Amino acid sequence: TSRTSVLVNGPGSLLVMMSAMDPRLGKVANRLDKPFVAASEDGGRRFRFVSWVVPWQDPFRAVMPSTVGLPSGELVTALRRRDPRGEESANWVDLFASSDGGRNWSWRSRVGETGLHNGNPPALTLLRDGRMVCVYGNRTRRQILLRTSADGGRSWSGERLIRTNPFSYDLGYPQAAQNHRGELVVLYYLATEERPHSYIEAALLRP
Repeated sequence: TSRTSVLVNGPGSLLVMMSAMDPRLGKVANRLDKPFVAASEDGGRRFRFVSWVVPWQDPFRAVMPSTVGLPSGELVTALRRRDPRGEESANWVDLFASSDGGRNWSWRSRVGETGLHNGNPPALTLLRDGRMVCVYGNRTRRQILLRTSADGGRSWSGERLIRTNPFSYDLGYPQAAQNHRGELVVLYYLATEERPHSYIEAALLRP
């Protein structure tokens, strides 16, 4: 049930983060998915289960991890969160961290609000200056937003507006990377009054 997040640690060594739902939960199974870590040491031929990032007793949906490795050796992952009680419940992005290679995880911070209409997944990126960037969409406000952290995700800057969209709340699912000029390249989908069918757009900005 995920957008897969992959961390390559060396020749043949990688961590893959996905999410899964438990069909035994019945009709609410698709509202309570949880993320997990799997590892391969042979280039993806075989995988072993490592851990659940968010425990199953957590009452909220947690999916679509976006993960980076910090210079300290910590792993941090941003997660799409949803209150399963209905469409009118608020949604948000949480950050979880691991200091032991993904075997154990703890909540670190609430990054931002993603609004109603099932919220939005985050895109987490480590900049070359050591700061971390998280991009996400807020579907209530119909905006693509960015926040930065200089302390490994313990605290975040104010929101920076990347794109506003007056046409529809159906937007987001960003991806982000820093290019060779130091600019942040952010990809996302949206629709406008001039282009009412969803399309992919790119924004270039100085982080």
